[in-house]
This record gives sequence, structure tokens and C-alpha cells, in this order.
Amino acid sequence: MSKRINLGFRFFKEKNGSALLMVLLILSGMLIVSLMAAGLVSSSLKLGRNQGYSTRALFAAETGAERALAVARDTVSGFDYASCNTSGQCVDFDNRRCGNCTSLVYHLADNSSYKVVYSSSTDIVLTSNGEYSGLKRAVQISFRPGVFSHTCSSTGAEICNDLLDNDCNGYIDCSDAAGCASNPLCLAPG
Repeated sequence: MSKRINLGFRFFKEKNGSALLMVLLILSGMLIVSLMAAGLVSSSLKLGRNQGYSTRALFAAETGAERALAVARDTVSGFDYASCNTSGQCVDFDNRRCGNCTSLVYHLADNSSYKVVYSSSTDIVLTSNGEYSGLKRAVQISFRPGVFSHTCSSTGAEICNDLLDNDCNGYIDCSDAAGCASNPLCLAPG
């Protein structure tokens, strides 16, 4: 003779609708867990997107800093730092002087932008502010006035791999189209 094992389900056998209540409790628990998981995934996606935006803003700021350094190093036309009479003015790369910050925002192909703000002390301090989709990043550079100004002594034709402006035309190595356009070091692969 077999004995029946009582697992404590007698409560549910005697009450009508208790199974329905148990199913509803289990389903609501699953719903809560699912909503929590969806919230975590959503916040992770937002963080990832913001990281990408932040990186683009940083690259835009670095572009402005590199452009400011290139203009400061330019041995041909240079930059008129005397036009930067007050801190907080922006660098006007086209006119090689300082100007109003509202009109001196430079836009890049990926819809990011930058502006370079001048502040004066014993050193020239330039802060490049990059922005992409509302996220902002800044890069600051400083140097002493005149540190890049030097007279160029031509050594003849441009040497295309020495990082110098040998022919004193303001262009270095492969950027010097007149001197290095046909040099194998400067030709695009393919």
C-alpha cells in the first residue's frame, strides 16, 4: 500500500482562486525583474552614447589646440597676439588675430565644434573648448610669447622627412606640395 505524501498544497485545494493569485504574484515578480533589467540596459546604452559624444568633443578641442599651435608656429604669417588685448577673446584663425567669441566657433564635418579662448599672463594660455551634442571638453595649452618665432634660414630644397621647413615657405615635409608632391614618402598608398 502506497502512502500519499502531503506537500502542503492542501491550502490551495480547498480555496477557490488561489492558483490564480499565485500565478499573478509570479507574473508580477517577473515583470518587476524585467523592468529593472530594461532600466539597466537603457542606462548602459545612454552611458555608452555619452562616452562617444564626450570623445568627439575632446577630439574637437584637441583639433582647436593643434590648430592654435600650428598658427603659433607659422613662420610666414604668424599670429598677431597684440590684438588679444583682453582675456576671454577668441582666436580668429582666418584673420590671425583675436576677436569676438560669439562669431568664432569652428564647425567640423562630424557636427562637433570648437573655439579657442585666449587668456594672457606671462605665458600665452589658449583654452580650446570642444563641443558635440551638448557635451563639452576643454584642452589648455600655454607657451611663452616668441618661443615659436624664429627666422628661417633656407637650406635649399625641402627634405621630405626631417620635420623642418628647409625652403622657408611655411610648409613642412609632405605638407609642402611644391617641394615634396612627387616624393614617394608623401604619395598616398595604392
